[in-house]
Amino acid sequence: RGPPEVLQGILRTAVSWQCDLTRLRELAWHYVQSALSNSCKSKLQPLSRVVEVLDAAQEIAKAGQVDLPSLGDMSPFTAPLAQRTVREVQETLQSDRDYPLPACVNKAKEVRTKLRSPVLAKSFDESFWLGFRPWYDRLVAAEATSVQTKAVEWAAAFSEQLGQPLPPWMMNKDQMEALKLMQAALHGGSEDQLRQAVVFAKQADYKSDHQLVQMYDEAVLKLKKLKRLPSGWEVTDLLGDEAGGKMFKKVDLKGDAMHGLFQQLLDSTNAGIVTRDRAGAMPRGYRLEKVETVWNVDSWGLYMKRVDAIKEQCGRFEGAAPVKDWSRWSGEVATATIGSQILSEAKLPPLMGSANEFLMFHGTKPEAAHSIAENHFDMAFACKTGLFGAGVYLCESSSKSDEYVKPNDKGHFPTIVCRVALGRVNYIASADPTTDPGRDKMEGSCLRGDYHSVLGDRKKVRGTYREFIIYDHYQVYPHFIVWYSRIG
Repeated sequence: RGPPEVLQGILRTAVSWQCDLTRLRELAWHYVQSALSNSCKSKLQPLSRVVEVLDAAQEIAKAGQVDLPSLGDMSPFTAPLAQRTVREVQETLQSDRDYPLPACVNKAKEVRTKLRSPVLAKSFDESFWLGFRPWYDRLVAAEATSVQTKAVEWAAAFSEQLGQPLPPWMMNKDQMEALKLMQAALHGGSEDQLRQAVVFAKQADYKSDHQLVQMYDEAVLKLKKLKRLPSGWEVTDLLGDEAGGKMFKKVDLKGDAMHGLFQQLLDSTNAGIVTRDRAGAMPRGYRLEKVETVWNVDSWGLYMKRVDAIKEQCGRFEGAAPVKDWSRWSGEVATATIGSQILSEAKLPPLMGSANEFLMFHGTKPEAAHSIAENHFDMAFACKTGLFGAGVYLCESSSKSDEYVKPNDKGHFPTIVCRVALGRVNYIASADPTTDPGRDKMEGSCLRGDYHSVLGDRKKVRGTYREFIIYDHYQVYPHFIVWYSRIG
């Protein structure tokens, strides 16, 4: 029961007298066991006391001319030593005071090192992490981020000192930083903060931690709501690896049902009427080759904002939207029914009658189709000498759109299937709209007046096609690029 120095002195004396040390070593081991047990159980003594006991045990073994593992079986003590170390780490990290990370790590490492056996060290590690995990899991469940951050920092430093990886159930430092960024962004953060948090989480391998996965999904959902994005758009794909990058992507639409609907759109709106704008012979039909859906977050946000304004403005004029009787304007919009079916199959928002939304064609060249999808329609390219003035011209017929397309190197032609908010429609059925009412008046009726679009009824006047013109490029969104080949 005396100090260890007394026992060491007795052992050295016995060695010098060449006594049989068997019984003395047994008594020494009993002393070591008692001292280790008491130091591990103590709730008042610091971990440094455990280190002192281990040092004393080593000196006792040395005095008895053996190493500590030879003095007695240390394996039953690896678990109590590990548990005592875990308790010290917990108390230190949970305290409000600042803690010196290196010193706290070194204390735990020192206990492990004093075991002086790879087998015992491995057993200590297993018991340590077994005891550390329940506490860490409680921090995660309680969303105690500040303490969890300390725990991750400590564990990362400890594992680095040992040359070992972190346990697979634990976040690394980058993942912990991602968690903090997402928590801040979710609790009142801006769109930019959400984007930065999501991108950082992607780079930190968020999928390997269930807590991060849950918070990542919440951040993505909030970002979708802020930007009013369709449910089918994948924010992860849109963001890429740069938070400030353009959120844009073209995605091939697959599936027989989807392709069947677009083929039906081409077929059912093919009027087979030739106008002076057609170069070459009229095809017998069109064969769908590919459909790309366009994900352009900025363009979509601007379009949705414009649609909101159009809905509000249409509400001031009785019967403006939805149009109740299209028969007075040469019939229903040809794309109305099949357009709604396409959006439903593609899991995109339905057309809003309160803004007179429709899907319509815009035929163009391959390079222009890609540019419009990524950069939106540019009114600087609007033809000022167009029949209805400088606007974006859209049509309801695939055969009309086909008059303005050019092929790519595969012989496939692009038409952009746009989502357009016609709003309050200015109906024009004069033989020469350039003079009656005139280009300026048509443009002005939408840009400065109470209309949002012009319907040029050439079907009534010339027996050809109706044209739909808008003069604000924010009220049209390039939803799909449809690639097709001509038949005959």
